[in-house]
Amino acid sequence: MGVTAIRRVRQPRTGVAGSRRYAATTGEVTAGQVTTGETTSLDVVVYDQDQQAAGAIYRVYRSVRLLGQVARNTPLSVDHEVERRALLTYAAEDAGAPTPPLRAYVRVGPEASVLAYTHYEGTTLANRNPGCSDAELSSIWDAVSRLHAHRVTHRALTADRILLTGDGQAVLLDPGDGDVAATDLQIRLDLSQLLAELALFVGPERAADLAQEKASADELVAVLPLLQPVVLARSTRHALRHRRDVLPALRKLLSAAVPEGSVVAVRLERIRLRTLLTMVASVVAAYLLAGELERASLASVLRSADWRWSIAGLALSATTYIGAALALSGFVPARLKFFRTLFVQVAGSFVTLVTPAAVGGAALNVRYLQRKKVPAPVAAASVGLAQVVAFVLHISLIVVFAAVAGTTAKTPIHPPTWAYFVLAGIVAVALGVFALPAGRRLLRARVTPTLGQVLPRLLEVAQQPRKLAEGVGGQLMLTASYILCLAACVAAFGRSVPIASVAVVYLTGSAIGSVVPTPGGLGAVEAALTAGLTAAGLHSAVAVSSVLLFRLLTFWFPVPVGWVALSYLERTHDL
Repeated sequence: MGVTAIRRVRQPRTGVAGSRRYAATTGEVTAGQVTTGETTSLDVVVYDQDQQAAGAIYRVYRSVRLLGQVARNTPLSVDHEVERRALLTYAAEDAGAPTPPLRAYVRVGPEASVLAYTHYEGTTLANRNPGCSDAELSSIWDAVSRLHAHRVTHRALTADRILLTGDGQAVLLDPGDGDVAATDLQIRLDLSQLLAELALFVGPERAADLAQEKASADELVAVLPLLQPVVLARSTRHALRHRRDVLPALRKLLSAAVPEGSVVAVRLERIRLRTLLTMVASVVAAYLLAGELERASLASVLRSADWRWSIAGLALSATTYIGAALALSGFVPARLKFFRTLFVQVAGSFVTLVTPAAVGGAALNVRYLQRKKVPAPVAAASVGLAQVVAFVLHISLIVVFAAVAGTTAKTPIHPPTWAYFVLAGIVAVALGVFALPAGRRLLRARVTPTLGQVLPRLLEVAQQPRKLAEGVGGQLMLTASYILCLAACVAAFGRSVPIASVAVVYLTGSAIGSVVPTPGGLGAVEAALTAGLTAAGLHSAVAVSSVLLFRLLTFWFPVPVGWVALSYLERTHDL
């Protein structure tokens, strides 16, 4: 027997990374001539070192981000990759699962290997139009169940790897990404991938009906928490981004079939993408802050600052927490204990050390309200309303103080050149979002749920003038305390800047800090405030010293106090 014909075929969209595919035909060959007789069709996959290296970075990224059992293994060489795939094919055959048998394994030179499989005629689920019947869906589930019964997983159950033959039987292609002696978690991950892929191609209703028919309630309880995009195949995640309603609908349908409250969330990531971005941004921020410290030593800043103004600045920094407590209480329907609410705001100063600005504090407030028996939707809406009001007041104060500063200052504030480029970039991004239909849909999907929660709560608060005054007054007190604290820090070095200019500088720097994903806006706030005070007329060295003192009083000094407050609140079960 020899190869009588061979041609390269298009790589499926979920094809094996680091491989090339061919369709080959074998037959009897005598003296270099093809003789008549039985022929065999083969699917040939060629693996080489160059192509395998192309996907190595992505595989390493997944292994770092996800837990060990969730991330797929990353073979170190072509030999290890091919041997692993051969082992999994033999294991699938031994389990009785319908999968193409391995016919040949050949090494081709020092850097390439070939696997040849029996070719099956049929149509993949991805190319099936219209969709498959209930009997075919049952056949797909049964094929996967045979694998799992022998503790073998596929781990790549995408539509391109599920083949349906002419007689309605399912064949599982390329079972080389899976596991032998699989754990319970790996088997459940396989089922979650299958359910998500079937939901995309036959709809969430039929996928949920199939799962309820084939799986027990205990199995569904175990699989439900794993229906997370992060653990699904790359092509499946891409498809779900365009059909955002599929996965929530599938979860909802499956949840109706299990006992209420039995589903427990499962953490599958070593490190979240947001946390990873925060860490990278923090390194950049630390670099920027180190550059500022080179220009002004922290010890020299403390020695040269007037201690009386420093104490005044510290008192104003403490006042910000009173304002934050009032701002939260004003937008919550329940009556909150003032000092306990104050401790929560102080505890937020420790949380912001490890989370982006305005993110950790909001999560802490929601948790606190829930512990005070405020329903979760009301807690989220109250904190969201407080943030929306704070945003509106922030923008309004920038406009007001900018107008006042422009009419009263002898020398108007001239922003640095880079600020114009940043502003132009923001405007360009905003115009792009509004111009593209996809951008408008994304914005609508993000904003509509928030407005749906906030607007009813705003109407309710508007009917309680005392609560509204408490909330808005707290926000104004919070902002005014920060502005006066920055002015006190400038005065500590024997300089003065018009209060309207200080307000514009602080409000602008705070807005930039809330956008940058670093803890407390670290790095970005320092750079923005320094540039603003310099533009307002301060010498650059004095501006750096004033900003460092301001950040010391409002960001670093409260951290240990916040840790004590957080520990106390955890002991009293308030968080």
